[in-house]
Amino acid sequence: MLTEEEKKFVVYWSKERVKKKHSLRKLAIGLPLGLGIILAVVASTLSGWYERAHMVLQANKSLILVVFIAAIGIVIFVSLFTVNHQWDQNEQRYQHFLSKQKKSDAAV
Repeated sequence: MLTEEEKKFVVYWSKERVKKKHSLRKLAIGLPLGLGIILAVVASTLSGWYERAHMVLQANKSLILVVFIAAIGIVIFVSLFTVNHQWDQNEQRYQHFLSKQKKSDAAV
């Protein structure tokens, strides 16, 4: 037997799962996490605790462009991964509730 919350989720997800899996709004879910990772790396590098990284950046200014491109790649990857992971979790939960509902209907 499903609880009210589980029934609401099944109804909600049965409508949501037919929509497109990716959208720009959904990508915004993982954006803060990706930006947080990048800000931590930049703050760590600029703080000077790892002197060699600071020296390499000072010696070769073109590495800043490479680091910037890598940062954008990391943010995009984390955003896409977060969206896909959340989608998979909801789909797994939905399938679990459906199987639970079928078992309770078969027992009755």
